[in-house]
Amino acid sequence: MLFPTLLSVLNLCCFQVIQHGACLGLALAALGTADEDIYNDVRSVLYTDNAVAGEAAGISMGLLMVGTGSEKASEMLAYAHDTQHEKIIR
Repeated sequence: MLFPTLLSVLNLCCFQVIQHGACLGLALAALGTADEDIYNDVRSVLYTDNAVAGEAAGISMGLLMVGTGSEKASEMLAYAHDTQHEKIIR
C-alpha cells in the first residue's frame, strides 16, 4: 500500500518541496477517506508554517475531508487567519 511510504516521507523529510509532493500524493491516494491519522500528519506539516509545504498541506486536508461535512473546516479557517503566508491563506 502507498500510505506508509508517503507517511514516512512526510514525517521524516525536512525539505519543503518533498513535503509538498508527499502531502499532495497522500491526499490523492486517500481522497475523501477522512482518515484521522493521515489528517493529523498533514496538519502537523501545516503547523510548521512553511509557505510551500503549508500550501500543499491545506489542499491535502481539504481533499482528505471532501464530501464528509466535517467540522475541521473551521479549524483550517482559524489557522488561515493566524498565518502571514499568502499561499497558506489561499
